[in-house]
This record gives sequence, C-alpha cells and structure tokens, in this order.
Amino acid sequence: MSANTQGIIRNGELENGLELIKQPLSSYADVYDRIFRAVPVIDEKGDFVRIGGGFGSEVNVGDFLRAPGGKYNEIDVSYTAVTGWRLNDVGLASKVDKRQLRVQGGGSSRRLNLQQDSLNLMIQELAIARSFIGLSMLVGGTITNNAAMTATRFDDDATDIQAVVSAQVSAFEDQEGISPNKGAIRIDVARALSKHAKLVENWSRTQRSMGRIVSVRNKAGLEAFVADLFGLDECVVVNARYNTANAGQTAAQGLMWADSMVLYYDQAVLSPRTPNAALVRYQGTEDGATATGGRFMNGEVMEWEDRYNIYNSVSYDEQYSVPRVGLARLLTDCVA
Repeated sequence: MSANTQGIIRNGELENGLELIKQPLSSYADVYDRIFRAVPVIDEKGDFVRIGGGFGSEVNVGDFLRAPGGKYNEIDVSYTAVTGWRLNDVGLASKVDKRQLRVQGGGSSRRLNLQQDSLNLMIQELAIARSFIGLSMLVGGTITNNAAMTATRFDDDATDIQAVVSAQVSAFEDQEGISPNKGAIRIDVARALSKHAKLVENWSRTQRSMGRIVSVRNKAGLEAFVADLFGLDECVVVNARYNTANAGQTAAQGLMWADSMVLYYDQAVLSPRTPNAALVRYQGTEDGATATGGRFMNGEVMEWEDRYNIYNSVSYDEQYSVPRVGLARLLTDCVA
C-alpha cells in the first residue's frame, strides 16, 4: 500500500484515498462511483428546490396558441424547498500497540508499518460498507415501480427476453415520459441473459453472438452486452460480495445484491439545487465557516495516542438519496 494514504485523506479527500486501493475493489467502487451521482453539499446548511411533475406532460398544440387580444395559458409550477441536510456520519477506528509497532517495523530493514496498514484496511472496509448501503437502498424498493419477474425469469429459455425488456422500458416511458438511460444488474443475472437460448439464436443470425464477442466471465463485455440489449447508455454489472457469516464463524463470501436489475434515468450534469436524477449521493464537503472550523466532511483522519497505543479513525459524511422517485424501475427475482 502507498505510504501517502494517510496524508491524502488527512487533506479531506476520501475519494483520492480510495483511488490508491480501488483496483482490487472495483466491484465496490462501481456502486458509489457509477450508480449514484455524487452531489457535494455542506452538511446542515445547503438547500434545494424540488419541482413538481415529471418529464412527461399532458399538453396539446392548443395550449400554446393565443387568440387576438387573448392571453397565454399559464403553467402552474409546484415545488417544495428543503433547507439543510443531515448526512450520515460513517467511520471506523483502529488501535495499534506501540510495542508491536516497533517490533514489526524494526530491524535492519523496515518491514511493516502496522499503523499505515490498519489505516489502509479501514479504507477498504469503508469502501465495502458504502457498497452495501447503496445496494440495500436499490433492492429495498425505495425507488418504487417494482416489478417481480417470477413468471418470466431470465434463466428460463422459454422466456421471451426481448418482449420482457420492451414491456419494462415501455412502462418506464409511459410513467415518466422519458426513457431509462442507465442500468445496474447482478452478475449472475447478466450471465443468464448472455446464455439465453433465444438470444443466442437471434444474435447468431445477426453476427452478434455473445460467445463470439467475449467470455461471460468478462465483466466489461457483459456490461456492453446488457446495455445494448436494453438500449442503455451504460449498465453496471454488480459483483460486490461480503462476508455473510456471523462474528466468530468461518468467513463465507456472498453476493450483496438480490437477483435483481434496475433501470433508471441518470442526469448528465447535476447541481445541488436541482437533483433531478433517479439516484444521487449527497457527500459532505468542506465548510470554511468559523462555526465548523473549516472541517472537511468528505473524509477526515483523526490520530491520537495514550501511553501504550496509537489510535486512528477515518470518517466522512454521506447520504444516499432518491431525489426523483419513479425515475427507476426495479426488476426482482430475475433468476431461479
């Protein structure tokens, strides 16, 4: 691990600290980097306006025409104003025995830096925790418009996948007046789609067989395949795993997410005052006001010690949110 991790995070840049270890944690980085749009806010101080209505409108050409001497029709805009955020305070701490620190790092050549290693481990644990929190929100149904797929599972060769996909996209468009442009899907569901007999047959005749392009073990290939199938700009294949065993039991790795897929609309550019995407991640940022002492809230390392131990803690302020409920559609029970 890089020896610069502690210095970087001390400067309030948790994301940069994660960059140092992101490669082996790409499955977890995908969740908060690619699915949830980041919006910087000052905890307990920001505000935003939520405009009523969706992208679709019930209009006809007559609404825009004005008779001589008449007046134009008026649009009634409803909104709610919210002042201040209460972001979640997330963090982890470690304790290193000073004697062990000397023993493990001593000798003719420097061997281990237990304090640095414990800090790196905390960052990894936080990355996994962020993934778990974000995926729990998606599967928890807070995005609404859930659709169970129990009768038309993607691993059933009798299922007309293209018809199912078209129906879900059409339902999204009818409800929201806009097409989904992003998607997230668990890796085994994506693999089931790539091996579906009807899709393989269809693409074998159009020279687009998944087998000719890439192995189903290739995550990037699966993402391109599913995005093309659903007509999306991007699809995140979720392969995040965690230890499902209780404390003291033998570790057992399991997929975090249920066998689900979500279609959603992601706004290309977000402003803190207009969060119009389906999924965002409000992240605490620096407040230079005297009241908070300029505390960095998007990543802070604390260090203290007593006679025998050195302590470190890492914390950040963050809140996953669904600012535009309805701009996402969750499909559950996608495989048997």
